Parts: sequence; structure tokens; C-alpha cells
Amino acid sequence: YAVSSAVSIALVVSTMRGRIRRALSSPVSCDCGAVEQQWETLDQVRQYVEAHVTEQVMEEAEHTFARKKLFLLHVASAAFPLHLPTLSAARAAVKRGSISVDGLCVSSGTAVAPPLGAHLSLRVVAERRLQRGLGQKLQEWNSDRSNKPEAQMRILFEDNNVGWAVVNKPPHMQSTPCGFRKENLVFEAYLPALLPPPRNGTARARPTVCHRLDFRVSG
Repeated sequence: YAVSSAVSIALVVSTMRGRIRRALSSPVSCDCGAVEQQWETLDQVRQYVEAHVTEQVMEEAEHTFARKKLFLLHVASAAFPLHLPTLSAARAAVKRGSISVDGLCVSSGTAVAPPLGAHLSLRVVAERRLQRGLGQKLQEWNSDRSNKPEAQMRILFEDNNVGWAVVNKPPHMQSTPCGFRKENLVFEAYLPALLPPPRNGTARARPTVCHRLDFRVSG
């Protein structure tokens, strides 16, 4: 089994390397403006998400935060894990009045946990607004480096059904936001003009980098 598994892995790696080589050698083909528009449309559609307070939600809140006495922010975090993954995110949502309980807006950080069966509504705020003209900036970047495919931002492999992709990062560009060079766009900021929202499941507010390369590194 170990031999056959190793052979299978080697074949998969070889296939992926072949796809990546072909992707790098082919011209960049991406309607950046249309991809960018899909994220903007999604922002408008998903302004609100809803959930009900169930026993499962209450148990999840008790287990996650290790406490018996729950407040609204604990329940909200358990009810909306994709949008409020941390207690800080839930607290901020409550304070800005983004959460409603049975149709009533609640903005008190000490609001008690709603009862079982209560209807929760969360007004979703985009994590980051898209840069104006992002698609045009991406096209200009790739056009200026048409003779250097390794320096272009391009999709090497993509599975849009579930929402993951292998994307080439140019050298001398930050992968994610950092404390310096704030005036320059980072690699992650360009992704909404390159990768459309996934066809299935619940999309994040924006595509994010899960394997971060250093500033000088491409790949």
C-alpha cells in the first residue's frame, strides 16, 4: 500500500507541475472587470444573514466560550461562525447595531442571551471595500510584465465549485497587509479581480491567502 500510495502521490504532483508549467507559458486570460463585479454584486445580495437560536447553537456557545451564563455576543458568534469567528468580531457587531433579535436591533454589549427559538439577523459589513478600478490595475500590472510570466498574477489551477485556487504571486510584493508599504496594493488585494466567488457553499467576504510567501519570493 505504501508503494502504491507513493506512486499515486508522485503522479498527482507530476500532473500538477505539468498544469502549472502550461499555465505559466500560456497568455493571461481573465475578464478582471467581470470578476470584480461579481464580488460587488455579492456584497449587495448578502447584506443580511439569518439564523435561529437552537439547542445546538447554545451548546456550541457554552463549549466554545467555556461558560454557562451566555450573552448575546456569545450566541451570535456561535450562530454566525463564518461572519463572527471571534468574540471581538461579535462584540463589534453588537456595538454597531448590526444584530437584531426578533426584529429588534440590540446594541448593548451586555445584552443577555436570547431564548431558544429567537430569530437572529446579522447585517453583514464587507471586510474590505474593493479598490476602485482594481480590475484595470491588475490588467495593467500583467500587461507591463508580458515578457515575464513569473512576475504576472495569474491562476495556475482553480476549483470554482468549492472555492480554492493556486495563483502565481510576483516577487517583490507583500502577500498580505503589513505595517509598512501601506501605499502599495498587496497580493491579496488583487485576488477579487482574479478569482470569482465559489459556485457552492458560503463565500468569504473576499478571497484570502492561505499560504503566505515572503516579499521577495514568487511562486
